[in-house]
Amino acid sequence: MRRCARGAAAAALAVSMIAAVAPGPVSAHLADAPGKVPKPTVTAAYKKLKVEWQAPTTGAEVTGYRVQYKGCAKGTCTRMTTDWLGADARSYIFDVASNRTYVATVWARNSAHEGDWSFYSDEVTPQPVPEQPSAPTLTAGNRQIGVSWNAPSNNGFAISDYDVQYRACTATPATCTSSPAWGGWTDRSGETSADTATGVTLTGLANDTAYQVRVRAANEKRESWWSDAASATVSVQSPDAPGAPALTLGNAQVGVQWTAPDSNGSAITDYDVQYRACTATAKNCATSPSWGSWTAWDASSESTATNATITGLTNGTAYQVQVSATNDVGTGAWSPSATIVVGLPSAPSAPTVTATTARRDSLDVSWSAPAGNGSAITDYDVQYRACTANCASTAPTWAASWTSLSHAGTGTAAQITGLTKSTKHQVQVRAANAAGTGAWSPSGTATTNAAGTPGAPRSLT
Repeated sequence: MRRCARGAAAAALAVSMIAAVAPGPVSAHLADAPGKVPKPTVTAAYKKLKVEWQAPTTGAEVTGYRVQYKGCAKGTCTRMTTDWLGADARSYIFDVASNRTYVATVWARNSAHEGDWSFYSDEVTPQPVPEQPSAPTLTAGNRQIGVSWNAPSNNGFAISDYDVQYRACTATPATCTSSPAWGGWTDRSGETSADTATGVTLTGLANDTAYQVRVRAANEKRESWWSDAASATVSVQSPDAPGAPALTLGNAQVGVQWTAPDSNGSAITDYDVQYRACTATAKNCATSPSWGSWTAWDASSESTATNATITGLTNGTAYQVQVSATNDVGTGAWSPSATIVVGLPSAPSAPTVTATTARRDSLDVSWSAPAGNGSAITDYDVQYRACTANCASTAPTWAASWTSLSHAGTGTAAQITGLTKSTKHQVQVRAANAAGTGAWSPSGTATTNAAGTPGAPRSLT
């Protein structure tokens, strides 16, 4: 019963609105007057009313348009009429109240006469829907476009979804820069599910084609107006930058390896490698970096291999290395730099550690000399720490800090004394040369002897 009553009331209101329309301009159907504008379309947003129309299909040439709305609520109606708009105008937005029902009409004129009013639009009532989003920001790539936008005002009702549509240029060439011609709008893939993220990536697009993209927001009431469209041209791109290369120490040389980046639609035909040396006094640039100019490595030949060896370097000097990729479109950006000091000793393998015979506080340590990488080893460092818990398990707990042996020299063996009896210890070794100190070895472990029969006295007096 209520639904019928509301329907009858709405019908009565519509009749009263149309009957109350003031007479419009009368053209007397003069041959040189503009024709009647087709019935306009009206859409409503929060406190906004948008009227859109088409040009008359009959009559003389139009030089301007005028738009009027009528809004009614509880038997009271208001009208608002625009000034004359230009001949190219096809829409107008009014600021309105949100508690009224609106219709609109449009008429045209030329230099001599005014045409008849159009038929009234269908009724609309503004709802508390989100504001119209601003045009999105587009980032074109290989067969795809990244789309991002700012969340508009929700006008009091939380935004529950965003819709994204796109359309392709249908002109030839398909860039639509001079004579644009666009196809129909297509919903992005996955549009059936709600999504409140303010960014998406449109994939599966055609390269060398221009696209327009628009966005709208929705809440539990309805959708906002579509944003203005943004344009971007999808095309084959130069390759992405590789990641920072992995560097391997050598004698006056550096091994370089990297992972192939995305080619962006055109196969990679070459890689470029460049390097530069530290020019600081210490030559390792660890604290006060100062770098020379970049030098291209083997730039005269093309190669699609993802590795290279840079030779002829100076031992004891730090170097930075970068890589870039090239395809038929062009050369991509340089990778981040990787840094290495040429000529540092390699890390020794894990040392052999045993309890000292007939002693309860000592461990004997020995190791194999690692590669010096172009510079003789001048010293070894030995460090150790004790187990503090779970010592019999596969995951013992070690002391937080290491203790360094006072001096190991250039030999490949040492004895650690002054330890706690019956305690498991972890030991590491590293080498140094003129270029600096290399990495620590993996750990070796052993347990000091328990209490037992004393050893023989060392001397008698």
